[in-house]
Amino acid sequence: MAQALEWATRREPFLNFASIKALEFSYDDEDDIAFVHVNKPRPAVSLDVAGDMWLRVNPDTDEVLGLEIHAFAKGFLIRHSKIAAFAADAMKAAERKFGADAREIHTNSKTLPEFRDFLMYLLGQAIGTYERERLQEAAKLQSELLRTRLVGGLVPTAALGP
Repeated sequence: MAQALEWATRREPFLNFASIKALEFSYDDEDDIAFVHVNKPRPAVSLDVAGDMWLRVNPDTDEVLGLEIHAFAKGFLIRHSKIAAFAADAMKAAERKFGADAREIHTNSKTLPEFRDFLMYLLGQAIGTYERERLQEAAKLQSELLRTRLVGGLVPTAALGP
């Protein structure tokens, strides 16, 4: 219940588009983790998104500072075929520019637009998924609170159904 209350009252994470100067992508193939950093890596807190993504946000402002995706190649891209196709196109562009073993990629508004667009898409998908989960959790909490009030004496429990 405490986590549901935290989700229900938390501000929505956001990207400050005006402050984005560069995006950084790195991939740890040994642990199969992809990292996306807005501008540069900075201290942040992680918000779980669907169990395999973690939004990295500034705890004071809720500005999105990055994204971590676990089981990136062996799970995430397999479950998300549209994202996998987008990732393949972005990686081809990166390989043309940086060579076949591009594990760390830095891009801005002028360099490698295909990869920048892919990273922005990933960030947007993570923020949207987090917000949907947060709203679903808030609705569930509201329903539980309403049910608790109704069961508390106003409406017989049997009238509420299963």
